Amino acid sequence: VDLVVISMATSDPEFAASLGRFLFSPNRLNVAISRARTKVVLACSTSALESIPSDYTGLLGQEVFRRVLAKAGLVVSPQNVPSRRSS
Repeated sequence: VDLVVISMATSDPEFAASLGRFLFSPNRLNVAISRARTKVVLACSTSALESIPSDYTGLLGQEVFRRVLAKAGLVVSPQNVPSRRSS
């Protein structure tokens, strides 16, 4: 597999919190990332990162996920990019 795309997008923080153990499982993330030979695209919504997982295992997994994101290249959505003004 040359490219792996991982999507962690949700608009409902409560949903993300209730599935924190599954969504933020370090084992699942490791398997997904290790399958790519050349590139991994990781899409994550702010809602998912702002959620508070309902159990300790989910919370630890979310912290691992945050560390991976911190080391990855960052691309922001168009809403977060400052507009260019011509003078």
